[in-house]
Amino acid sequence: MTCGEVVGVFGVRGAIKVLSETDPPGKLLSYEPWWLGPPHTPAPITPRSGRLLRGALLAVLLPGVQDRDQARAYVGTQVAIERQQFPDPAPGQFYWSDLLGLAVCDHEGRLRGTVRDIVRGPAGDVLDIQGADPLLLPFLWQKTILEVDLARGWIRVACPESD
Repeated sequence: MTCGEVVGVFGVRGAIKVLSETDPPGKLLSYEPWWLGPPHTPAPITPRSGRLLRGALLAVLLPGVQDRDQARAYVGTQVAIERQQFPDPAPGQFYWSDLLGLAVCDHEGRLRGTVRDIVRGPAGDVLDIQGADPLLLPFLWQKTILEVDLARGWIRVACPESD
């Protein structure tokens, strides 16, 4: 499950800057191993040390990384954690990764596609729905997202009318 991204380097000893998506952000440092690398071939890595910088940014030292040039090779890499390390969500709650691949139906029951990705943005999160008519839908609970049923594998949404 993706929980962060390497967004830069920090200092001269080879630390990486990680934008954490955990709550609280520093919680990411308690999980190990991290899975870093290309999406289909990540490798497990246990950070040597890390600390919260500010906001959701962490400075992290990785084994075998001794300088800025080595650290720079990780910039743009996603940080993933094995799903079983996370507690089960409370009833009515879910993790973003639980939504990937779910069927998306509009309020009239028509299949609109499946959730391909969730795009995080400064104005809010957006569902990337793949189907006959691809759709980007803002994740606005009870406005565009009407219901999530993980047991049945679908999301009911209020879609804008297409012309």
